[in-house]
Amino acid sequence: MGVRCSRQATICSIVHRVEGTDLDVTNYIQQDFITLHLRSKKKESAIRELSQLLKGAPAMIDHKRFLEDVFERERLGSTVIGDEIALPHARTDAVNQLIIAIGRSKSGVECESPDGNKVKLFFLMGTPQGSVSHYLHILAQLTRLLKHSALKEKLLEAQDRESFLTLFKHPPQKG
Repeated sequence: MGVRCSRQATICSIVHRVEGTDLDVTNYIQQDFITLHLRSKKKESAIRELSQLLKGAPAMIDHKRFLEDVFERERLGSTVIGDEIALPHARTDAVNQLIIAIGRSKSGVECESPDGNKVKLFFLMGTPQGSVSHYLHILAQLTRLLKHSALKEKLLEAQDRESFLTLFKHPPQKG
């Protein structure tokens, strides 16, 4: 639990330092890169399954290397943040711009989460090596959005990719 809070606090504090920029995570979320039916039951296979959505994307230069870099990042430390959310990511020359794939699993994926829960929402990200501040801003913005339980619950209930995407563009207000 302390690990999750520490990671979220660190990532969220980055947002405050770059607030006011014109970067918006919703500009990188596309319907074609969303699946609401992840079939995998383990983290590695879920990442592989999700990466297939990105395989033909214009921003993807080398899919195999992208996966290698994501798994190398996972070996450094898990990107499962708890609350049924994982943010596997890598800075890599295998993409030429920031790219995001999103997957939802109704039953959850075993991921050794800090809170013991299965992961139901995956956000797989890749960004070029030289785009560190841009990448950190998008990662922080995504984390900030997902820490609101109202949005997370609506994402878990979304009936289709269009309504899932709409929730990011118009998140529910905190109640």
